[in-house]
Amino acid sequence: MEVKSLEVCYQKQTIIQSLDLSFKQHQITSIIGRNGSGKSTLLKAIAQLIPHQGTVILNGQAINQYTTKELARHLSLLMQSSQLATPITVADLVAMGRYPHQKGRHLSKLDEEKIDWAMTATHVIHLRNHLVDDLSGGQRQRVWIAMALAQESEYLLLDEPTTYLDLESQLEILTLVRQLQQEMGTTVIMVLHDINQVARFSDEIVALEQGQLQFQGAVTEVMTSERLSALYHLDMQVAFDDFYGCPQVTHYALRKEV
Repeated sequence: MEVKSLEVCYQKQTIIQSLDLSFKQHQITSIIGRNGSGKSTLLKAIAQLIPHQGTVILNGQAINQYTTKELARHLSLLMQSSQLATPITVADLVAMGRYPHQKGRHLSKLDEEKIDWAMTATHVIHLRNHLVDDLSGGQRQRVWIAMALAQESEYLLLDEPTTYLDLESQLEILTLVRQLQQEMGTTVIMVLHDINQVARFSDEIVALEQGQLQFQGAVTEVMTSERLSALYHLDMQVAFDDFYGCPQVTHYALRKEV
């Protein structure tokens, strides 16, 4: 996937400007940056949910040339706060992921198999008849990811998938995302705020500030004290953690006024 000369404006304010970058297939790329840097806006533009200038190229074709159904076979997006208009069971929500593949109004045997497989992979099949609204935050997030799995898209876009979750649920969700990437070859692009989780569960980092690319590259190469301090306007220290096998932020503080 490539983004070329991307620009997004909202109420005469430029959110993303002249952005060029590419995402490697079969890897997890995390987008980082301060609030308002354009992270979620970038995901929405890639998924064609908001107007924008420039081009997004997916598998060699401009993404706006895909029909809605075609695009859904290639790409799925889970926003930070996915909402349901009406009460729905887990199984029915996951079944919605089969829409891009349905040839009629009813689910086929293959559709049913994919739905069960997606719920099994995300460990929510025992909740299939429960209402989604009655589940815990971690369980609901697993159900939404199960819907994306049932969709069988090669690109999975996640906007802050661990927000409002306790630490155990955060690690469960990120471990699941890593399993999808490793076992299924899913290309994952996600927005995360916890830099140490980014380092543990990502292959590459894209750093944005005011809608512009600050740096991009492998976690072990670009995650340095100097880069993160400049990006977040803080004093930050990064050291390699032998236990996790990746860099970790050891401490951070507000910059002292001169």
